[in-house]
Amino acid sequence: MLAKIIKKMSDKLQVDKDWIALNGISYAEYYQKIQNFVSKMTTSGHDVTAERIEITKLNLHRMKRINEAQLESLKYELPITIGVAILTEAWCGDSAQNIPWLEHFFNSCYPKMQSYYFFRDDNPELMNQFLTNGSRSIPKCIFYNLSNGQVLDTWGARPEKIKIWLTNFRTQNPEISKHEWEIALHKYYTQNKGAAIMNDLNKIIGGLI
Repeated sequence: MLAKIIKKMSDKLQVDKDWIALNGISYAEYYQKIQNFVSKMTTSGHDVTAERIEITKLNLHRMKRINEAQLESLKYELPITIGVAILTEAWCGDSAQNIPWLEHFFNSCYPKMQSYYFFRDDNPELMNQFLTNGSRSIPKCIFYNLSNGQVLDTWGARPEKIKIWLTNFRTQNPEISKHEWEIALHKYYTQNKGAAIMNDLNKIIGGLI
C-alpha cells in the first residue's frame, strides 16, 4: 500500500495522484460526515471519547461560521493545477479553525485547487510520510502537482502566527492548564479571522508563481 501512495524519484517526492483522487473525499463530503457524526453522537478516529464527541459538536459550529465568512475578492492565477491532500479528524480543533479557510482560498485560485480529505487514523501510510517534527499533528496539507504527483510543499498543523502566539502565551502563563490554553487559543483564532492561515498560503503560492 505504501509504495502505491508515495515514492521518491531522484530527489523529488511524489504522491500517487490517482490513489489520492480515488480514496480522498471532497470538502462537502467531509463536512457532511461531521454533521453525521454529531447527529449520531460520535466522532472520527480510533479513540472515540466523550470529550472528543463534545469537541466535534463545537467544531461543527466553528466550521459553519467560517463557511459563511466572506473572503476578500482575490484571484490567484497559478502556473499549474495543484492538488492538496489534507489529513484531519472531526474532533481536531485546529482543523475546524483552518480547513474552511483553506477551502475559501482554494476556490479563489485559477485553476481551482483540488482538495482531497483523509481521516488520519484510517490512513497511517500517508500520515506517517508527512509528520510534523516527528508527530502525527493535524491538519496536515500536502500540496502537489496534479499532473504528475510531485510534492510542492506541505503545511500544518497551525499557522505560523498562531504557533508563535501560543508559544508566547504558554510561556507567559506556565501554570495554565491544557483546557485553559485551548480556550484562549480558540478565542485568538476567532479574533484572527483567518488572517494567519491566509498569510501562510500566500507564501506557499508565492513560491510557485
